[in-house]
Amino acid sequence: MAGRVLYEVWEAWTPPSGGGPYRKQQWKRVTWMGVSGKLDGNGFTKDLLGWECKEIIPPVHSEQSVQQTPNKFSVLAERGDKDGSTPLHFAVSVEDRSFINICWFPFYRTINVPICDLLEVKQSVAFQPDITGSFPIHIAASMGVLNAISILLEKCHDCGGLPDAKGRTFLHVAVEKKRCNVVKFACRNTKLSWMLNMQDSDGNTALHLAIQAGDLGIFGWLMGNQQVCLNLANKNGLTPLDLAESKIPPQFSYKWTARNLMYETLKCAKAEHGNIRRDRFEKDYTFQADVENESERMTKLAQAAIVGSVLIATVTFAAAFTLPGGYRQDDSGTPTLAGSYTFHAFVIAMAFAYVYSSLATFGLIYSAMPFMDMSVRRMYFRGSLQLIACSLRTLAVSFALAVYTVVAPVDRWTALVVCLTASVVMGFGHANVLQTLALAWKLLARMGYRLSAMLLARIIMQLALAYWSYIPIFGLPAYLKSRSIGEHQP
Repeated sequence: MAGRVLYEVWEAWTPPSGGGPYRKQQWKRVTWMGVSGKLDGNGFTKDLLGWECKEIIPPVHSEQSVQQTPNKFSVLAERGDKDGSTPLHFAVSVEDRSFINICWFPFYRTINVPICDLLEVKQSVAFQPDITGSFPIHIAASMGVLNAISILLEKCHDCGGLPDAKGRTFLHVAVEKKRCNVVKFACRNTKLSWMLNMQDSDGNTALHLAIQAGDLGIFGWLMGNQQVCLNLANKNGLTPLDLAESKIPPQFSYKWTARNLMYETLKCAKAEHGNIRRDRFEKDYTFQADVENESERMTKLAQAAIVGSVLIATVTFAAAFTLPGGYRQDDSGTPTLAGSYTFHAFVIAMAFAYVYSSLATFGLIYSAMPFMDMSVRRMYFRGSLQLIACSLRTLAVSFALAVYTVVAPVDRWTALVVCLTASVVMGFGHANVLQTLALAWKLLARMGYRLSAMLLARIIMQLALAYWSYIPIFGLPAYLKSRSIGEHQP
């Protein structure tokens, strides 16, 4: 109904340039192209594509000719705008979220994308590129519209392998745009396994592009599919392993970055290097270290981090003389809560936090000195960052223990809530562990439990280094208390 009203209004409209009835129809044709793809209120596009419009072609002189050459607005489905974009290009670039009306926002009006209506009229529009060489399926992949891709592959089976101007399939585009949902769909759909190793104009496969993008999630889905070949070389002779190695900067970097994990995973999966001389590879494709910039950058980072380490050391030093519960006035300043398990655990936690932060401060001072060797400065800086993280975790433990020691005798539930809240700080800072666990799970299909066990061993080692101090914090007071109880027993 909305489309009919708009059409009747348009019939009375005259374009600014004039030009007669045929000129008017040309203006209508160009404008309807965008409207049919961008708007779809109450089935507007479906109504529009079904209307008969004999005026859209030049007038004919014979009534019989008019009857033999009926035309419809369906011809608009294959018309492009100045960029060559058809209504289908516009339609697939919009996510169909009509289910939101039912699930979450029943009064929110969404756009019902008319992809099926356009394909029912003209399936050939799925094979019509714009001026950049991108087909509708490439547009859908770049925007992550999985519903549009499913419809296109269902109704036009051959459009999945269409290459754009750069020789990329929709999977290449999805990887470059970091559309993990599209890559996941392609990797889990066995009917699309034939395209997982297709190469673009530069010889890059989807795995090459995933390494270039540095997206660990997409890399994991591709590595987990056994149909993905790990040793295909691009036109530069680089395999995925070569490309992953070339993306690792030689200067200071965090060991658990996505690119480092990609390189280590490919090595564990026994991926091979390409047929390229290693001296040329290091000269042409690896990062060249810039010592001056790296030294300046490390100095600035160390100066920023040292502020935090000094603050932690100050807090822990002050807490040693303001113990929870106060002191006994009649017993030479003995702590009131001395002898309780939680109090002893608190004191040990504060001691660890002070030692960690003090060592981190010394390490950051050394790493900020420009006259020291860069390898030594990197070692100090990495170690200092780990020490700062450990000091924050032990400081959170000491806070929870102090509150529990004072509040638990009065209100145990409040004390437990405080401890649970502080545990968030204790477990924070391990996003890389979650990424590695997800990667290990995806690689089970290709490498089995061997590679997953290697990744799990790295995770356990990292967690052990981060939380080893919790053993003496909670274990030593328990041991001392049990020993004192044993000594008092007859």
